[in-house]
Amino acid sequence: MSAMSSEMGEEASFVYRTHMIDQGTGDDDVGDGPDDPRMATFVPSLAAKLTLAAPTTLPPERKARIIQIEKKRVLKGHAEAVMSICFSPDSLTLASGSDDKTVRLWDSASGNLKTIFSGHLGRILGLRFIGSGTILFSSSKDKTVVEWDLLRNQHRKTLEGHTNVVWSCCLTQDGTQAISVSHDETIRYWDTMSGALLKTIKKVGAPGPAPGTHHTSTIYKIQPSPNGKMFATCSADKSVRIWDLASGTHIKALMGHTSHVTGVDWVSNTKLVSCSWDETIRLWDLDSATTDYVYTGHNSKVHCVAVSADGDCFATGAEDKLVKVWRISTLEHFVSLAGHTEEVMGVAWSGDGELLASCSLDKTIRTWKILSV
Repeated sequence: MSAMSSEMGEEASFVYRTHMIDQGTGDDDVGDGPDDPRMATFVPSLAAKLTLAAPTTLPPERKARIIQIEKKRVLKGHAEAVMSICFSPDSLTLASGSDDKTVRLWDSASGNLKTIFSGHLGRILGLRFIGSGTILFSSSKDKTVVEWDLLRNQHRKTLEGHTNVVWSCCLTQDGTQAISVSHDETIRYWDTMSGALLKTIKKVGAPGPAPGTHHTSTIYKIQPSPNGKMFATCSADKSVRIWDLASGTHIKALMGHTSHVTGVDWVSNTKLVSCSWDETIRLWDLDSATTDYVYTGHNSKVHCVAVSADGDCFATGAEDKLVKVWRISTLEHFVSLAGHTEEVMGVAWSGDGELLASCSLDKTIRTWKILSV
């Protein structure tokens, strides 16, 4: 088994544990933590409002659908705050990363805990599956990105080079390169076979005012476009930036948020959404580099955003402990989902469109069932 070296002067062994939990009735909480108060409720959306800036339409192949959302399960087991979640490409596995320095893999259908990976020396802030879902990458406060082999339940390699917290990473479509973003304000390209650092993108000279051609503060998130030709990043410098994925060339900056931009996701190859500590979510038109809509309603810092598989809805999580679901085609705030007892740090949709998941500082993951009617 490989070991990870750290700039903190520690060495940690990468280990995993397999843990099966008896399946409940389908509505029960799942995990090994204390009893859950079962607080999940719907909050009326009357308080939500949005500001119209320009009309927008979904791509013709995508049609709005009527959905209902209901509580499914509460997953417990992490000893500290859960900072990140993501579904595998086949929607069968939900991965979670925590301040307790572990990555946990859950069965999406039953809520059973399957595997625990340990070895990071700091909180885990980002997760990303690649390919068929047999490889998982995790990014951490310990300044590294780690690759996990889910078939063999083992650590494969550690990508080292960042000089500060690594917030997020993504992969090229062919899986040959990983791209990571960090508190050190750099974007780094890695060879996934050898683990070698291929390229570092950073600001040149003294920091200048935005828009510029690079971020001037912490980069929180990186998200590849659906066609795999671009990626978007968001930053504490209040900007969203678009890059050519192959070359790393800066394409354009999207300006409008007035505080840290903490999440970004693509609606299509020409539209994306971002969320911010300025309490808003913005829908952007990439061609014009302008805001189509400004959604408001959280009334607190918004930490995360994720677009549904059909491209018609997105979910957000915020300091107000709520998960909110919004429609893009009709510009509605669809519903608020209550239940978390602390800030919501991550949201994710399953690729099959059947589940929405959220994670929180309250140490839990909640799954929500999506119903088409």
